[in-house]
Amino acid sequence: MTNQTSIAVAITKARQVPVGTMDKLNTTVGTSFFDPIDLLEDHLGTQPMLHSRVLDSMAWMLDSSCISQARSILFERYKEVDHTVTNAFDGFCQDVAENLDHPSLYAEESVGSPEHTLSVLMALRNHWHDAAASASAADNRDYRSKSIRELMESEKVKTADVGTRVNYKKLAELEARGDGAKAERLYTSYMHADELASTSRVNSNKALMPTILELLRTVNRYAVESSRFDHLPLTVQRRLATFTVGAVDRSKLEVAKRLAKQPIAFGHIAEAAFQATEALNLIIVNKYSDAGELENVTSQTQHDLDRNAKRKAICSID
Repeated sequence: MTNQTSIAVAITKARQVPVGTMDKLNTTVGTSFFDPIDLLEDHLGTQPMLHSRVLDSMAWMLDSSCISQARSILFERYKEVDHTVTNAFDGFCQDVAENLDHPSLYAEESVGSPEHTLSVLMALRNHWHDAAASASAADNRDYRSKSIRELMESEKVKTADVGTRVNYKKLAELEARGDGAKAERLYTSYMHADELASTSRVNSNKALMPTILELLRTVNRYAVESSRFDHLPLTVQRRLATFTVGAVDRSKLEVAKRLAKQPIAFGHIAEAAFQATEALNLIIVNKYSDAGELENVTSQTQHDLDRNAKRKAICSID
């Protein structure tokens, strides 16, 4: 079993691409096949301090995506259950993994289904953790990844962040209409409700942990090693690609602090980060735009060969 430090990273929106750059996309990064891991290797591979931190975040995000997808499958399937039956949910939880243990759910004709999507995400875990481990080694850092079980067990109640607190305060002031005491009471109520909701969510997630883990173990048996990023639904690709932009930006800020006395070294890293985010944003705007999403192609033999040549990371569910 390996360990990984969880890094909470915000999902940020893609920046606007300057006019006139879209025609450069096919000659610079290409859109027929795209994998953020490969793109980052091209742009950040010579900057291990930044590269390793970005891939740490991405590996964490992929694990979190597996958990979220498993929860989504659980609740979508529960909608089909007769809720009037006594202890219907308990019985459903006992049987859900067995109901997912059918090859037809993961066959070619099921591409894009929630179950098939989860199987691809589970397969990509090996690739992404492997890339993160290699990047950490290049940065002379030990790579420790938490298992999915450990990630779920470590979930804690989150207090409202600064931005949320500011918004709650503004809502309270508007509703109180100049009554300072009332505004304070309302603000306290908003904060208490936020804490209760967060506590309830964490408690529910932990209560479901055995079921989610069993679900993940089942689907993992159908995770095909040759699965690629472009086998995911476009909406999932877009979400992970957008997250990657945020991971680069936030990791860049962390590295800036570490290299405060090495401006030349940081200048090279900042340039690499800029090139990476520009390439990612071009992909996001072009490949995943609502105006017309491009179809994925499957003839990428060289990418498969390159990927198979990389060593596999040990990614544990438990």
